[in-house]
Parts: sequence; C-alpha cells; structure tokens
Amino acid sequence: MSRAIETKQTHIQRVISGATVLGLWSACVAGGGPIARADQITSVSAVASPSLTGVTVVYSRTDGTLWRYAVTGAVDEPLGNGRWPRLSPDGTHLMYLIGNPVVFANAELYTRPITTTQATHVFENSDWIVGSNWTPDSQQIVFDYTCTLYRSAPDGTGLGTMSGADCFDDAPAVNPADTTQLAFHNTNQSVGLVSTSGAGRHFVSNTIAGDLWPTWSPNGQYLSFLRSGPTPTIVNGIYLGKSLQRIKPDGTGLLQLLAVTAPGDKIGYGGAWTEDGRWVIVAATINGVAGVYAVASDGSGTHERLDLKAGAEPDFVGTVTGPIWRVYLSALARP
Repeated sequence: MSRAIETKQTHIQRVISGATVLGLWSACVAGGGPIARADQITSVSAVASPSLTGVTVVYSRTDGTLWRYAVTGAVDEPLGNGRWPRLSPDGTHLMYLIGNPVVFANAELYTRPITTTQATHVFENSDWIVGSNWTPDSQQIVFDYTCTLYRSAPDGTGLGTMSGADCFDDAPAVNPADTTQLAFHNTNQSVGLVSTSGAGRHFVSNTIAGDLWPTWSPNGQYLSFLRSGPTPTIVNGIYLGKSLQRIKPDGTGLLQLLAVTAPGDKIGYGGAWTEDGRWVIVAATINGVAGVYAVASDGSGTHERLDLKAGAEPDFVGTVTGPIWRVYLSALARP
C-alpha cells in the first residue's frame, strides 16, 4: 500500500463511487452528505510582485473544491469538485481525485476538459493513490497505486507499469528536461529517482524520510520538496510540512526556501514552479494565515500571499502557468 498521507494500514475500505458529472458548489460524499467545512481563510488585498504578472495557479481547498487563480486581475474562480488537481501542460484538461473526504488518497482518479464538468473515471481506487501528474506533452498521465507507479493515456487506456520496487514509492513527477526520468517520494526513505522503465532507482543524497512531493523546476535542474521531518507531525493522516526545500537531482545544493515555526503553521501538499523558475507556489499557513503563497526559489525567504477569495483553506497547489512574459517570448521564438 502506498501512503504519503498517513501511516500504513492493512486495509482501507473504499467509501465512494465516483460520479461522472461534477457540479459547482455541491461537494458530496457517497450517500449525499455534504463535505464538512474546514478552516476558513479571509480575503486579503495584495499587490503581487511584477514578476508574478500573468501567473495562474490551479489548486484545491479542504472543502473538496477545485480553483483557478489568476494573479493579473486577482481572479479566483471555482472549477468544480475534487482535490489535488493537475492541469495538463497544454492547458486543456484537469486531473484530480474525488471521493473520500477524510483520506483523500483513497479517492478515485478523474480527468476532464477544463471547459466542462463531464469527467472520465480514469482509475478505480480500492487502496491508495497518493499522487498523479502529466507528461510534458499532455499525452499521458503518471500515478501511484498500491505498490506500483503507472502510466496511461488520460482516459485510463493503455495502462502500463513503470516501477514496482516499494509500496511507499509515491507521487511520481516526470522531469520536463528528460521525460525518461521520474522523481518520487518514499515516506520511509526520502526523495527518489527512477527511469520510466523502472531502471536506476535510487534516493537523492541529503534528503531524508518525511521529504515529500518532489516537484521539478521547469529546466529540470532542481527539485523542490516539502520537508516534514526529521520527526514528522501527522494530524488526521496529513504530514505537516515544516519547510520548503530545493535540491539538485544529484543531491548537491540543498537550500531551504521557507520554514514555518509558529504553532499551527504548515506547508501543504503539492507545489509548483512558475515557468521562469523564480517562484515556487504552495498552499501554506504562515504566522497563522492560511492561503496560497509564492515563495522565492533563490533561498532569500521572500514570500507573498496571493489574493484569494474568502472560504475554505487551500490544501494543494497542483499546477502553475506563466508568467506572461515567458509565454510571449515562447510565442516569438516559434517559426
């Protein structure tokens, strides 16, 4: 069983059958009951750094809703029900979990077009799915299930095994600069790397047990990750992040980007880099204030809270697009 979410158990009963249509604001579990409200955030007026202009963040909240926030104009819009979303690199589809509101790794995996709520049930989960991601060309998805790392088409067809070395190898992420290389975490070991063929599995030096959710920088030169150790605090099955770290895949250059120390503070799951590599965007509670934060990737400790709508606490950042100047330059470079 795969567990980056809580300690290993011998059996968890699947508690929900996935729906194929996701209505806005109607987050419900099996049996029709509403998902309980979680800790709330309040709206904050903020002027984002100019370097964040054009950045868009896809994230989820603890009430089981998906959101997309655009820094330019401070537009924060709901996208439907679900948790732990990933936007495809071509911007056309969402992937997310929907189901068990208590242990979300026991939920079902879905994809759908960003413009509709008609979803495809990708994979039936009777055990654990901790993390999922897209390949850079948007043609395939990767995810963990029980003791195996899988890849498939976005609709679940063509399912294939990439690696099955350890039941705690979870949350695979494809290197955008080398699509044959995966990063993953193992709660009992550290951050690991493995080929999509399953070869060369090893752990990154200077990472430790409780280092979670490795995320590649756009150029593939760095991994950011959540550090919950060396003695993790686990609340309701969730590892509370104590710091955000950055490291090179060869284990050199370990650098702390942000640490939280106040009681109740934490750094949430997931995380994503801006396309210029200057910021890592995470869900976090800092000095008692929950929200989505942009954290400088240079180790300066600079961080900014984004201007979200009031409501349930953000718990996961899955994808970031922009900033806008990089998009323009990419367009100009096309033949």
